[in-house]
Amino acid sequence: MIPQHADLFFSPSLSISLIVAFATGWVLVFLHELAHLMAARSLGVGSRIGLSHRLVFAVAETNMSNIVLLPPAKRYRAYFAGMAWDVTFLSLGIWVLFAHDVGWLSVPIEVVAFLQMVNLIIIMSLVFQFMFFMETDIYYVFTTLFRCQNLLANTRLYLRRFFFRLSDDELAMWEYVTDHEKKVIQWYGWFYLFGLGWTVWFFYAFQLQIAIDFIVRIVGNIYHQSIFSWAFVDGMLLILLTLVPFIIVVSYVSRAEAAAAGYRTFGLLVDPT
Repeated sequence: MIPQHADLFFSPSLSISLIVAFATGWVLVFLHELAHLMAARSLGVGSRIGLSHRLVFAVAETNMSNIVLLPPAKRYRAYFAGMAWDVTFLSLGIWVLFAHDVGWLSVPIEVVAFLQMVNLIIIMSLVFQFMFFMETDIYYVFTTLFRCQNLLANTRLYLRRFFFRLSDDELAMWEYVTDHEKKVIQWYGWFYLFGLGWTVWFFYAFQLQIAIDFIVRIVGNIYHQSIFSWAFVDGMLLILLTLVPFIIVVSYVSRAEAAAAGYRTFGLLVDPT
């Protein structure tokens, strides 16, 4: 019942495994975010689903920023909704596999392999939510539980004090942070630094290296193939799927930088001083 990394390749065909895993993963992400959206709207909070990133990871997110207007005790429904939905699907998958193993159900081997792949993807998603040195679901639960207003931004300010000289505006922002939140930041800052370092290392050592190696192998396999052959089309499709997460991150960061540049330009126009 415990997912293994090999469960991702549920088909003998690498192409089919990656395409189905990619599509299934994003469907599960959409259902996760849909649960957030429904829970938020059930509380009267407007929300919408969009694409974003967490450090170097492409993600979908539900914007429900107005939830801070609700009492803290009412926010947890919206924060936990996505993970609750994930666990529901994971539980159903485990029960079906268990019923198959003990002979209560007769499930085709292809369906068993698919359920094992789905369970692995969900487990990975749940683990990701606990990396709350990023703005994950557990991060918002944590900040609500410990009554922190802007923990991540204030932690970055706290750490910048050790490496750079803060501007007058940044010093004023730091002085505005409550004493209670400063106490939380003193130990959360270590967790943030460790998580940031681990993420950069993991991205470079695994995600980026695997993607490069995978693309090099595909290019080598299709180099002598006709561009009208299925092998060439199949290879290009796999390369595109491999690059999609990186494209999302780069696109989002580029838009954010463009928006920030536009904001700075606008600020100079309206306030030349």
